[in-house]
Amino acid sequence: MYKTMGLSGILLLTMCQDSPFFHRHVKTNREKWYADSPAVFELTKCAETYLANVDVWIRATAEYKYNTLALVATAECDEQTIWTDTLSVLLYNDRGKSTGTGFPFTEYHTEAKPMPLQKGKSYRIRIRHIMRDNPVRGVTDCGIRLSK
Repeated sequence: MYKTMGLSGILLLTMCQDSPFFHRHVKTNREKWYADSPAVFELTKCAETYLANVDVWIRATAEYKYNTLALVATAECDEQTIWTDTLSVLLYNDRGKSTGTGFPFTEYHTEAKPMPLQKGKSYRIRIRHIMRDNPVRGVTDCGIRLSK
């Protein structure tokens, strides 16, 4: 009986969470990620119209030498920019402790502002860094997760 109740609870919690309808990542050049080489994500033909939650994540190594990473995320629809957000990803807190998880590649997450999506439209999302040090070293992946 307890096993059934536990399994039912886990199933209920899983069903109530926002499941992503789009979750992708792209590799960056770990040695040299240039500001003019954005991570690009193609989102084809949305099934519904709604406001999507946008979660951006970065995977980095100890080669990345700063405590934050500044990014710009831009979405296009029909070759026009429809959404832009400037993000600051905090990698280490004031005491020098990592805010991410994992080893030797550490993942860091940040939320962007919600993005409006229209049924039947296709979107392209670009994420690039805007750091003064160009290129940046130690960033291995960039990803996004969209959910309702």
